[in-house]
Amino acid sequence: MNEKQHQNLEKLLKPRHLAIIGGRDAEAVAKECARIGFTGQIWPVNPKRENIGGFKCFASIEDLPEAPDAVYLAIPREAAISTVKGLAEMGASGVVCYSAGFSEIGTEGKVLEEALVSAAGDLALVGPNCYGVINYIDK
Repeated sequence: MNEKQHQNLEKLLKPRHLAIIGGRDAEAVAKECARIGFTGQIWPVNPKRENIGGFKCFASIEDLPEAPDAVYLAIPREAAISTVKGLAEMGASGVVCYSAGFSEIGTEGKVLEEALVSAAGDLALVGPNCYGVINYIDK
């Protein structure tokens, strides 16, 4: 792990802001973050909805106020790779990729997972097909 990846992992574990990209699964994450008392900003991203979990939605990652420290990605795998690439380019720190259909499904998925990892660059990437991580020390 290089120094930039280490810094990005720290931001992923102690985010000031969290972008949540997706629909139904994203809503559950937004509500749970609010329930446990996450004190950072929550920025849902969904072009078809006005709000998710009581938080105003942004239509795209380009509309976010700044590059997020952490991102929860719950979108189809076909869109996950380009979204992760866009997040890396905008300077996001880390992504939890809940999206499935990668190496767990065989050779085709393995190729897609390699593309996902490549797209992430120095982003801290957790997943794919992962619920996330827990930081028991900080909220």
